[in-house]
Amino acid sequence: MREPPRAIWLQFYGDGDEPLVDDDDAEVTWCKDKINTRDIQYVRENWLDRLEKIEAAATNLVNVKGRHHTEQAMKALIEAVKIPYF
Repeated sequence: MREPPRAIWLQFYGDGDEPLVDDDDAEVTWCKDKINTRDIQYVRENWLDRLEKIEAAATNLVNVKGRHHTEQAMKALIEAVKIPYF
């Protein structure tokens, strides 16, 4: 079974970069590549894995002692919280 793409681009402004109309019924399409400047990237994320990494980094931050170790633990926590960009 094939996996769905990790990231896709949503197009809802038609074929150009200018909005057609502000309409809830406007057509929305998607593509694996960015086509227009107003396309919006949608990223599929496994949030449980991310939450476990964040929890482990936060626990490590609480348990470390000393300035150097605290700075390293804080960097690990910040890295775990970052939203991935492709």
